[in-house]
Amino acid sequence: MNRPVYLEDVLVLYLDSHWSLCQSYRNDLMRSVRYLSNWSGTSPMPLEMLSESLLGRWLRHYAETHTPASVNNRRRHLLTLWRYAAEELSIIAMPRKIPKIQEPKKIPECWTLEECERIFAAAKQQTGWIGGIPAGQWWLSLLLVVYWTGERIGAVRHVRPEDYDVQRMALRIRPENQKTRRERLFFLPPEIHQKIMVVYDTDREFLWPFDYHPTKLWLIFRRLLKCAGIEHDTRKPMNLFHRLRRTSGTLCEMNGGDGARHLGHSRAIFEKHYFSPGLAANWKLECVPVPAF
Repeated sequence: MNRPVYLEDVLVLYLDSHWSLCQSYRNDLMRSVRYLSNWSGTSPMPLEMLSESLLGRWLRHYAETHTPASVNNRRRHLLTLWRYAAEELSIIAMPRKIPKIQEPKKIPECWTLEECERIFAAAKQQTGWIGGIPAGQWWLSLLLVVYWTGERIGAVRHVRPEDYDVQRMALRIRPENQKTRRERLFFLPPEIHQKIMVVYDTDREFLWPFDYHPTKLWLIFRRLLKCAGIEHDTRKPMNLFHRLRRTSGTLCEMNGGDGARHLGHSRAIFEKHYFSPGLAANWKLECVPVPAF
């Protein structure tokens, strides 16, 4: 007797056939399947259990503790796998329409320059060691680079010592670590260059080695914000570095630069998801302003 086909089987087949997907998206798909299976009480979950009713009930449950955007992301992930099982594998009927939850159109949240300076001051005060580097110097240099470049934390965390041209003060972001698969090059100001040189070591695999579980990065950042006296939404702990990215793009735009180009987005995406007009100021710089730290 053949064993039942599980949703997890469909996930494996989908990931194998879509091998070029970036790792962050692959991880998101796996989380969505795990969340649904655990909630259903049968992990792994037989594919025959999957129905519009089941998925709808789980999405309502998930919406109780998560933002509408997160709910719609989970919906999209699971419908992608469902359609793959129906169209490519022919082992289940196509899903009927499952509506998205309406997302409120909020102004993107950013930090002010003054708040960023408080964050960097708190970072500098961190004690202990991370990857053989004093924690204060590790955090300060990392956050300054995320702030200045506006890059995603995953891409910055994978920067290797050979990706930083010390003579030109140029930081390379490899295409394989980018969501867009585009290589990017940033020329850093002398003030941030000096902080990078404190942690720079050609014998390390990564410029910012992290010898803890990856999720601890966000836990420490939350504690750091508390030390800086800055409020943040504890329901969205993974959004902290992305808020710094939005801050970078918004400050660039308000200082006469092109925030969309700075972040590598289209103008429409930038204005919808990244630009916060509440940070308007009278600076005339054509770049992200260098903060005090």
